[in-house]
Amino acid sequence: KFQPVYVGDVADAVIAALEKLEAQGQIYELGGPDIVSFKEIYEILSRYTGRKRSYISLPFWLAKVQAVFMGLMPKPLLTCDQVESLKTDYLIKPSAQGLSDLGVKTTGMDTILPTYLESYRSGGRFAALHGR
Repeated sequence: KFQPVYVGDVADAVIAALEKLEAQGQIYELGGPDIVSFKEIYEILSRYTGRKRSYISLPFWLAKVQAVFMGLMPKPLLTCDQVESLKTDYLIKPSAQGLSDLGVKTTGMDTILPTYLESYRSGGRFAALHGR
């Protein structure tokens, strides 16, 4: 699982941390309000771009074999380290200081993605005007 964070929220957190004296020397874990799996991320991308795709879930051992072969390429699309990283959840610890401790209101994926992914829809930015 992942907890994607909007870059604007990260920027606001950096500014807040620089402005707050009590933030000096503190550790903040930054994550957005949504917790999603890798598969859910692809489903969300498909929904907002209107591009339906079929997904095949690979066992980790098979993904690792694929990564070994891809790793032989000059710019591999997948590496063994990436496959290993998918076995770990990247979530904010409940006890951790985060965006709210810096006074930053988190922005959910549903707020950002429709506009951000608009140009990837079939027909681009103006597809919605034509009912696509």
